[in-house]
Amino acid sequence: MMLRSRAPKLSGSRLGLLLAILAWRCSADLIINPMPLSEFVNGTSIFWGGPQDGQDDPFEMRLPPGACGYGEMDSKMWPFYLVTGISASSPLVQQRPLASCGTCLEVKCVSTDPKVCVGTGTVTVVVTDECPSCAPYELNMHAFAFEQIARLEYGKTAIQYRQVECSPADNITVRVDSFRVVQGGWIRLSIKGVASDAGIVSVELARSLTAAVGSNSTVGAADATQTAAQAASGADASGRVWKPMENTYGAEWELSALPSPPYDLRITDKFGRKLVLTGVIAKAGQTGEFPGGGQFPALTAATVSAYKSSLPIEVPVAANSTASLPTRPPTSPPANATKLAATTKPTVTAATAAPATVSAATTKPAAATTTAATPAVTPKPAVTAAATPKPATTAAPTP
Repeated sequence: MMLRSRAPKLSGSRLGLLLAILAWRCSADLIINPMPLSEFVNGTSIFWGGPQDGQDDPFEMRLPPGACGYGEMDSKMWPFYLVTGISASSPLVQQRPLASCGTCLEVKCVSTDPKVCVGTGTVTVVVTDECPSCAPYELNMHAFAFEQIARLEYGKTAIQYRQVECSPADNITVRVDSFRVVQGGWIRLSIKGVASDAGIVSVELARSLTAAVGSNSTVGAADATQTAAQAASGADASGRVWKPMENTYGAEWELSALPSPPYDLRITDKFGRKLVLTGVIAKAGQTGEFPGGGQFPALTAATVSAYKSSLPIEVPVAANSTASLPTRPPTSPPANATKLAATTKPTVTAATAAPATVSAATTKPAAATTTAATPAVTPKPAVTAAATPKPATTAAPTP
């Protein structure tokens, strides 16, 4: 009796995901070879989600909102189901902008059990949520992403992952979550589908000078066309004032005291590259998702090298060295010291931790030196004898 080989059957969910990915791969302006931006690290992965009961069509499914603030995500749009949650104690969350939201990770299965891994390929996932129960190096991938590298029935697998460039085929999407038009105006938004490093460090808003919705321009990190006075005031060469938005949590940015719409957004990534989205928010009070009309290009080796060379070099100082000690401890910290510590951790740690230690080290020895020097300047026995000559008088008539 001959056995007929049978190809594995694709469910509607898998087939739909496969077709969506194929269409995405054929799109234009895709970063074909995403640049690795870190080394592989060891970790583990669990998974969540999967086909819903009685609903096998992924085109009718939406991913629930995560902690990053991207809202519900359409499974037909990038990154499809290729998403992951990450622990708040992950080094990525501590080191990356936006608590690592939007970061792309290339993941591969490295289980020692040959039955767990599916081939030797990798899958690239996007951080869109937090995983409170995860260990620092653990990922919680969607089931459709997990099953591309490991079998679901095992529930968990050893992995290695690293950061790579994100490669969405479409332009950036701006999601306006809230927009209050009274009391001076207030807006909260997130930036979705960011290509390349995806580490946004600054979002600024200004009133658009044109109505050309969707136009964009990209400038480099060394953009020096603004004068010092304009840069200090936030104004550009045209005199517009760019108002910096505040990253309140995840990928969400907020701003109050708004100018009149339409609005342009100026986005700066980790490498100092700036992208201007023109007329992206057209009317006051509008919420929803709006096409940004622009996208960051792929990184170059020269850009990465220039960024690394610009990073400050931390030189350890010996404990008994006084070369870098201030002449006197600071009398009062700046009023915004607490806020700076919360928003610019790498810079403040290097700048403020040392003065705090130095202040404690220099104040106490100064007090000790003064105490030790006091007997030499005003000896207590001499002062007592001079001030109270009574003992000398008493001693004279004794013989």
